[in-house]
Amino acid sequence: GLSYSEYRLDNLRCHKVAKGFVEVKVDVINFGHRQGKTVVQIYLGEANPESNRPEFQLADFEKLELNAGDSAELRFQLPLRRFAYFDTQSQLWTVASGDHRVRASFHANDPGCEALIHLSGETFCPSM
Repeated sequence: GLSYSEYRLDNLRCHKVAKGFVEVKVDVINFGHRQGKTVVQIYLGEANPESNRPEFQLADFEKLELNAGDSAELRFQLPLRRFAYFDTQSQLWTVASGDHRVRASFHANDPGCEALIHLSGETFCPSM
């Protein structure tokens, strides 16, 4: 959407926390001259996908309001299931073992900032 200010994302970090969750943190800076609102989106993708899956998928988002010159840290608690894809052979939702890309951005085509997290392979029953 339209905002009357300018924003930057910085210092994206992610790590596995309580069983079954990944915490993602990113700093949002309003470097414009006006107070404004923006939406930060979190996208996930495998670093080296083995099949025909999308490069990134939207996993979460949050809207925030910042005064000119202010910054804020956003935190997202993502269940591991958000990293999963449906494996048609096993008929299970599967988190591929290996590196996964986490991107924070303002829209799908924004390069934003990116981090890697290594996850062990896990499977979930089909009734996600």
